[in-house]
Amino acid sequence: MTLIESIIVGLSGASRVTSGEVSPSCILWTDAKGEWLPLIDLLRSRLPQLLCLGEYNPEKRTGPAIWLKCAIESCLPEFEIAAEQTPIVYLPKVNRQVLRAGTECPVELQPIVELQYRGVVWTQKSGRDWTVEAMLVSKESPGLGLDVAGDKNTKL
Repeated sequence: MTLIESIIVGLSGASRVTSGEVSPSCILWTDAKGEWLPLIDLLRSRLPQLLCLGEYNPEKRTGPAIWLKCAIESCLPEFEIAAEQTPIVYLPKVNRQVLRAGTECPVELQPIVELQYRGVVWTQKSGRDWTVEAMLVSKESPGLGLDVAGDKNTKL
C-alpha cells in the first residue's frame, strides 16, 4: 500500500458508523504543521469531496471557513458533494486544540468550530493528529508500519 492509498483508507474509515448511529456531517483533518500540503493536489484528484481551508479558489475546492461550511451544507451552486460521500475538510496549519478553544478560537475559524461535534476529527487512536511520521511508522491502520530511523537527519 502506498502512502496516498493509506491516507485515503484512513479518511474513508473515519466516516464509518455502526447501525443506528448518525453519519458525521464531515471529517475534519487538522494538520498543525502543514505537513500534508504537498500531497493535497494529488489527494484532491482522488477525493472529490476533499475541501481545504485557505484562500478562496472554488476550482481547487479551497476557501475560508465560512465557504467550507456552506460547501458542506450544499448551499453553493458552484460546488456539490455526492450524497454518498462525506465531505473531508483539510485544515492546514490548524491545531485541533485551537478548534476546541471555542470562543478563544481565531475569529476566522469560528464558523467551523461546531463541526467537530456534528462531524468527526480524523486522528490516531491516541487522539493525536496524523503526522507524516506517524503514518509511516504506525502499525495500526491506516499506518504503514515502516521501520524509520528516529535521528534528527531523518526528521528534517
